[in-house]
Amino acid sequence: MKKQKLIKKLNSETLFYSRKMFGMHGNIQWSVKDVINGVLIIRISSSNTDCGKIRVDGSRVPSQEQIVENIKNSILHNVPEAKIQATWKEWKPKDGFGFVISSYGKTPEELASEMMEKMKGKGTLEE
Repeated sequence: MKKQKLIKKLNSETLFYSRKMFGMHGNIQWSVKDVINGVLIIRISSSNTDCGKIRVDGSRVPSQEQIVENIKNSILHNVPEAKIQATWKEWKPKDGFGFVISSYGKTPEELASEMMEKMKGKGTLEE
């Protein structure tokens, strides 16, 4: 399989759910940008600048290193034999936005409503 076809297949099919999950949690965007000698080259970006900081509630925002490990583990779940090189790049608006919502104690209707409001706020949904 040609390299560009392989990269497209990895991003759009094989790793689709891994990418979707990280796009929706913590505003993390990542994708396979290249495959060199069997190593998946992953580029990660986020508009969040608080990686590793302490939240108001006392919990810690995951560090960039923790996020990289989580992404690697997610990829290995789908492609167990993968070798992965992941690096961060500067976030740009074209990379897109994600958002975090909590489902705890909410009805499906409340979750849908909250998600729609956040999508409107990030400019990903027309009113």
